[in-house]
Amino acid sequence: MKPIIKRQPPPFTIKFELTEGCNLHCGFCGISSIRRKPGSFRFMTKDTAREVIKQLKELKWFPKLDCAMHGEPLMNPDSAEIFDMFREAFPKMYMYVTSNGGPLLRGKGATYNIDRLMESLNVIALDDYRYAKIVPRVLKDYKGNYAVKTYPDIQIYCRQKFTMKNILIFPDISVNRSIRARKFNNQAGAAGPADFRFYKSRCCKPFREIAIKHDGEIVLCCNDWRRYFRLGNLTDVHMGKLWNHPAMRAARKVLFHEGRNFSICYGCNSYAYRVGLLPDLSAKHTMGKPSENDRRLIKEIVKKGSDLENVYVDSFRDIGMRKVMK
Repeated sequence: MKPIIKRQPPPFTIKFELTEGCNLHCGFCGISSIRRKPGSFRFMTKDTAREVIKQLKELKWFPKLDCAMHGEPLMNPDSAEIFDMFREAFPKMYMYVTSNGGPLLRGKGATYNIDRLMESLNVIALDDYRYAKIVPRVLKDYKGNYAVKTYPDIQIYCRQKFTMKNILIFPDISVNRSIRARKFNNQAGAAGPADFRFYKSRCCKPFREIAIKHDGEIVLCCNDWRRYFRLGNLTDVHMGKLWNHPAMRAARKVLFHEGRNFSICYGCNSYAYRVGLLPDLSAKHTMGKPSENDRRLIKEIVKKGSDLENVYVDSFRDIGMRKVMK
């Protein structure tokens, strides 16, 4: 029998939110669950970023840094400096940002802004939303030093060499919703109706990714737009403890043995990769089955609800959450 895993191995990826809020308001995006219109930005501060770096060093974790989450990351006026901080602290960390390109046209223009960011980043990935017509303007303006690639010329979601330096253009996901790199999904009900095709399926996100909000709050996964499954804030509780928080472990047990039957996972159709290797990439361990105490911890998290002032929940989510709470 495989030994039961006692502590979850370090995350493969940090999902890192520099900005909550966006300069666009795309209908296929979960932003509509927390914003009624573009703007109303909340930014990660340099102090919070320093705390993340400090704790990563203490934990001796070496994940990749994926900057996107719940808004347009480059709207953060300190984004370049924060990337510099990470690069100085972790010279070999693989770091990339996904952007709609709008902020790159501001100030000194695309050439200056891109080359400045690429001093620290490995990849700037641009989503070419046709209706917005931003990326063509960025490419027309860009006369800098870095090669421009179009997906799938390069892969950015697997672990790459830290020496990679590219600008990557993604096809419009609102038109082509099944590009291999990012399968379009309902973002845990924030971007579309509940879908129960994956109800009995495992999900890899809470096993391989740690999702850090702009204010240091750690949530179950990057699809938790409305902060329904909050574990705690790393400015109050160390990141390592939150990664192995009893409620996080309880969620993993339920996902491993029963599927997506709780909280934001209920009705989520996010595709999970390599679930046969769960709970860890070595595939040498298994998970204990969820206990009554595990279920109690999950219910306590769910009952707290969101801490956002404005959360826009469609009727299908109301129905889903009532079922979860029974």
